[in-house]
Amino acid sequence: MSVKILPVEVKQIIDSYWFYSDFYSIISRVDSKKMWFMNNYINLFDIPDPNQLYTFFYNGYYRDKMVEFYDCPFIDFQRIAIDRRSSTILNNDLLDFIKASIDGGYYVIVMIDRFYIKEYEITAKSPHEVMINGYDDANKKLYFCDNNANGKYTTNITCDYEAFSRAFHLLEIEAHDFKQHLYLLKPLENNDYAFSLKYVKNTMKAYLLSRSHTDEYYNEALGTPGLTFGINVYDKASDYLKYLAQEEVVFDIRSFHLLYDHKKCMTMRLDYMINNKHLIDDNQILNRWRKLEADVHALRNFILKYLFTRSSDALYKQMEQLHKLKETEMVLLQEVVDQLKDG
Repeated sequence: MSVKILPVEVKQIIDSYWFYSDFYSIISRVDSKKMWFMNNYINLFDIPDPNQLYTFFYNGYYRDKMVEFYDCPFIDFQRIAIDRRSSTILNNDLLDFIKASIDGGYYVIVMIDRFYIKEYEITAKSPHEVMINGYDDANKKLYFCDNNANGKYTTNITCDYEAFSRAFHLLEIEAHDFKQHLYLLKPLENNDYAFSLKYVKNTMKAYLLSRSHTDEYYNEALGTPGLTFGINVYDKASDYLKYLAQEEVVFDIRSFHLLYDHKKCMTMRLDYMINNKHLIDDNQILNRWRKLEADVHALRNFILKYLFTRSSDALYKQMEQLHKLKETEMVLLQEVVDQLKDG
């Protein structure tokens, strides 16, 4: 087959990080009722780092940021060992392997150095993961999804075979799972997966208690000690803004994007639970949560403006706002938990 392009979802539920966008692009074809999103994306965690804020959704044991790909019942997930010094994968030519995978319905996630791909217009080395979803033999190019030069998730990036080969082989990073493996992901039909009110309630309670809803000591055994769970990520975000105001850390908006994504997911979940009689909205919970979502969105946008204003006073004001938002969310979510039955 000379041309094959697997479908991707342009409009994302979550777009704070590339792997959430890639993930939804895959399962949107087989999880039309969004059951995976209803059951997950409740708890949060922060990875300690002295220079940046790293907040992510916590949906299960933390192996790497792609934990959903390992665990989701709507994905056939394969992790393939690679040797970047070789031009073959499993005794197949690199490009032939990628094309055969796409022919078989598998999306391919692989780390490359975007410096070698002119479409990015990057002037320095830039190791990053991309999701390949198509190829065109006639024009010798690959199609893939990634954040573009402006940082926005894009589903129609292309590059020629030769540039991709350079970007693959000339990647220079220390030992890393993405250096030593690529990933094959294929959507799976699953008619048995259903909403679990008990699991959702337990995860909400863990979030409010700033705990893992799984065994957090398991994560320490995997080499990720010191994680901050649940609603206490607000405190980590506040600390980060203090250090940013003092110019002691690197500016990075992504965790504030994720806080906003978290509120969007919860709005979607509350709406679902109300419509399905799991939750009685006598106290205008949904409208109050939408107000919270709008306030977090405003906070994110205000912090984004720091790139242009560099106003430390404005950051201190947003620290106060973060504490207010945390208090509001604790009250709202506790109302939800108190009303929910165990299912």
